[in-house]
Amino acid sequence: MIEPGAIRSSFIDNSKNAKNYNPQDSPYSKMIQKVFEGFESVMGDLSSPRDVAETILNAVNISTPNMRYPVGKDAEYALKVRAKLSDKEMEKWARESYMDKKGFIPE
Repeated sequence: MIEPGAIRSSFIDNSKNAKNYNPQDSPYSKMIQKVFEGFESVMGDLSSPRDVAETILNAVNISTPNMRYPVGKDAEYALKVRAKLSDKEMEKWARESYMDKKGFIPE
């Protein structure tokens, strides 16, 4: 499995500029704003699409493949955390990382 973390892209900007997007017209506007802010808070040291492509290329060409191929520091850290937490704890951690802007990788 190729498991990328956050990838450098125009996802947030494209989402904000989508046709007919008006955050004031949505009953979810406050939640959407928190999600955008949460994403922006974890967008520090991002992997590139090239990093993902290189990982895929390496995974398909190796003679003894691994089960998981994390891409990026955030993905590596998330897998370490996942191994230690229950499903409920993992959900709480992920929610806090985005919604409470705590980020994924401790400083």
